[in-house]
Amino acid sequence: MPSSDNSKVAIALLKEVEAQIELVLGSQIAQRFDPNDIQESTRIAVFCEDMIKQCEMAERKASDDQEVKLLSNILKAQLYGNWRKPMGERGTQKKAI
Repeated sequence: MPSSDNSKVAIALLKEVEAQIELVLGSQIAQRFDPNDIQESTRIAVFCEDMIKQCEMAERKASDDQEVKLLSNILKAQLYGNWRKPMGERGTQKKAI
């Protein structure tokens, strides 16, 4: 596939990720979760990790496309901002920044 086709595929993948983020997280850039609600924190953590993997796959698909990198980084910042790690693990807020 030519590079432009790879870019189109990558953008389409990122648009799907963006739609999933909108469904699950809404427009919030960061959320506070009740630390006692382990089930919700785990659900969001799994979702964020899966979506970040999709973003990274899109970046690899079109590694020379600046639009792909920009959109992916914006989406990953929102995901990292909402991702809560279990107590004692390093947080993800620095990655969001």
